[in-house]
Amino acid sequence: MAPHQLICFLGLVREARSLGRLGYRRDGRKVSMDTLAELGLSVTDMLDRVAALEPTQALNLPWENVHPQFSDELTCDFGIYIEEHGIYVKVTIGIADEEPVGCVISFHRQERPFTFPFTK
Repeated sequence: MAPHQLICFLGLVREARSLGRLGYRRDGRKVSMDTLAELGLSVTDMLDRVAALEPTQALNLPWENVHPQFSDELTCDFGIYIEEHGIYVKVTIGIADEEPVGCVISFHRQERPFTFPFTK
Protein backbone atom coordinates (compact mmCIF):
# COMPACT_ATOMS: atom_id res chain seq x y z
CA MET A 1 0.00 0.00 0.00
CA ALA A 2 1.31 3.44 -0.93
CA PRO A 3 2.06 5.90 1.85
CA HIS A 4 -0.75 8.38 2.49
CA GLN A 5 1.58 11.35 1.88
CA LEU A 6 2.26 10.21 -1.68
CA ILE A 7 -1.39 9.59 -2.46
CA CYS A 8 -2.32 13.07 -1.21
CA PHE A 9 0.61 14.71 -3.02
CA LEU A 10 -0.27 13.07 -6.33
CA GLY A 11 -3.94 13.93 -5.85
CA LEU A 12 -2.96 17.60 -5.58
CA VAL A 13 -0.74 17.30 -8.68
CA ARG A 14 -3.65 15.85 -10.67
CA GLU A 15 -6.03 18.52 -9.41
CA ALA A 16 -3.54 21.28 -10.28
CA ARG A 17 -3.24 19.82 -13.80
CA SER A 18 -7.00 19.64 -14.27
CA LEU A 19 -7.28 23.29 -13.18
CA GLY A 20 -4.52 24.40 -15.57
CA ARG A 21 -2.29 25.25 -12.60
CA LEU A 22 0.57 22.83 -13.24
CA GLY A 23 3.49 24.51 -14.96
CA TYR A 24 7.20 23.98 -15.38
CA ARG A 25 10.42 25.80 -14.66
CA ARG A 26 11.25 27.64 -17.83
CA ASP A 27 14.91 28.43 -17.13
CA GLY A 28 15.99 25.42 -19.19
CA ARG A 29 18.40 24.03 -16.63
CA LYS A 30 16.43 21.11 -15.25
CA VAL A 31 13.40 20.83 -17.51
CA SER A 32 15.35 19.73 -20.54
CA MET A 33 13.81 20.74 -23.84
CA ASP A 34 16.45 18.51 -25.46
CA THR A 35 15.11 15.53 -23.50
CA LEU A 36 11.55 16.36 -24.57
CA ALA A 37 12.63 16.67 -28.19
CA GLU A 38 14.57 13.37 -28.09
CA LEU A 39 11.47 11.63 -26.70
CA GLY A 40 9.10 13.33 -29.13
CA LEU A 41 7.18 14.97 -26.28
CA SER A 42 5.60 18.40 -26.10
CA VAL A 43 5.37 20.37 -22.87
CA THR A 44 1.70 19.34 -22.71
CA ASP A 45 2.74 15.67 -23.01
CA MET A 46 5.24 16.16 -20.17
CA LEU A 47 2.61 17.75 -17.92
CA ASP A 48 0.18 14.93 -18.72
CA ARG A 49 2.83 12.34 -17.79
CA VAL A 50 3.55 14.17 -14.55
CA ALA A 51 -0.17 14.21 -13.71
CA ALA A 52 -0.23 10.44 -14.35
CA LEU A 53 2.60 9.62 -11.91
CA GLU A 54 1.97 6.72 -9.56
CA PRO A 55 3.16 6.25 -5.96
CA THR A 56 5.33 3.30 -7.04
CA GLN A 57 7.37 5.71 -9.20
CA ALA A 58 8.31 7.88 -6.21
CA LEU A 59 11.93 7.92 -5.13
CA ASN A 60 11.11 9.34 -1.69
CA LEU A 61 8.28 10.81 0.35
CA PRO A 62 7.28 14.43 -0.23
CA TRP A 63 9.18 16.90 1.90
CA GLU A 64 8.58 20.51 2.86
CA ASN A 65 10.47 22.98 0.76
CA VAL A 66 13.04 24.62 3.04
CA HIS A 67 13.41 27.78 0.96
CA PRO A 68 11.95 30.58 3.14
CA GLN A 69 10.06 32.06 0.20
CA PHE A 70 8.35 28.72 -0.51
CA SER A 71 7.93 27.12 2.91
CA ASP A 72 4.34 25.99 2.27
CA GLU A 73 5.25 23.80 -0.69
CA LEU A 74 5.90 20.07 -0.81
CA THR A 75 8.43 18.58 -3.21
CA CYS A 76 8.89 14.98 -4.35
CA ASP A 77 11.22 13.09 -6.71
CA PHE A 78 10.10 10.43 -9.18
CA GLY A 79 11.70 8.13 -11.71
CA ILE A 80 9.89 7.13 -14.87
CA TYR A 81 10.78 5.22 -17.98
CA ILE A 82 9.75 6.43 -21.41
CA GLU A 83 10.63 3.68 -23.85
CA GLU A 84 14.04 2.59 -22.52
CA HIS A 85 15.00 6.03 -21.19
CA GLY A 86 15.07 6.71 -17.46
CA ILE A 87 13.70 10.18 -16.71
CA TYR A 88 14.15 11.97 -13.38
CA VAL A 89 11.16 14.11 -12.41
CA LYS A 90 10.96 16.58 -9.51
CA VAL A 91 7.62 18.21 -8.76
CA THR A 92 6.56 20.79 -6.21
CA ILE A 93 3.01 21.54 -5.13
CA GLY A 94 1.47 24.24 -2.97
CA ILE A 95 -1.81 25.99 -2.36
CA ALA A 96 -2.64 29.43 -3.73
CA ASP A 97 -6.08 31.01 -3.59
CA GLU A 98 -7.30 27.80 -1.90
CA GLU A 99 -6.42 25.67 -4.94
CA PRO A 100 -3.37 23.52 -5.68
CA VAL A 101 -0.67 24.95 -7.89
CA GLY A 102 2.32 22.94 -9.04
CA CYS A 103 5.56 23.20 -10.91
CA VAL A 104 7.73 20.61 -12.62
CA ILE A 105 11.20 21.55 -11.42
CA SER A 106 13.12 18.76 -13.17
CA PHE A 107 12.41 16.54 -16.16
CA HIS A 108 15.60 15.14 -17.65
CA ARG A 109 17.52 11.92 -18.25
CA GLN A 110 18.44 10.15 -15.06
CA GLU A 111 21.90 10.87 -13.69
CA ARG A 112 22.04 7.88 -11.31
CA PRO A 113 20.17 4.58 -10.95
CA PHE A 114 16.63 4.73 -9.57
CA THR A 115 15.65 3.03 -6.32
CA PHE A 116 11.89 2.68 -5.87
CA PRO A 117 11.14 2.20 -2.15
CA PHE A 118 7.33 2.09 -2.58
CA THR A 119 6.93 -0.73 -5.08
CA LYS A 120 4.66 -3.60 -4.12
